[in-house]
Amino acid sequence: MSNEFVARKGIKSLGGIIFPLVSVTSTYTVLSTDYFIECTSGTFTVTLPTAVGIGGKLYVIKNTGSGTITIATTSSQTIDGLSTISLIQDESIEISSDGSNWKIIGGVGGNILGTRSE
Repeated sequence: MSNEFVARKGIKSLGGIIFPLVSVTSTYTVLSTDYFIECTSGTFTVTLPTAVGIGGKLYVIKNTGSGTITIATTSSQTIDGLSTISLIQDESIEISSDGSNWKIIGGVGGNILGTRSE
């Protein structure tokens, strides 16, 4: 537990909290140290790490470019039952590992909210 921080009854920060950000422009495999992955240009695939053994791990992926970003899983894992999710420009997704697969816990965009018709 030397690398864990446990807080009970909340955290108060006077200076804010900084989460790791990585900007990518081509095919990328998400690292365990990543949090926010910003896809800034092009059409490419972002591959999630295995969900096994990292229950509760969160990632936010945002497409700020004009291409389509495909979010893929490893092995036979899924994202809410799907093997891939696509993000068009200005869409984002927040996902969490349940220890064996990925679950969508938030997002912005028709694809994520289930309202885009194709």
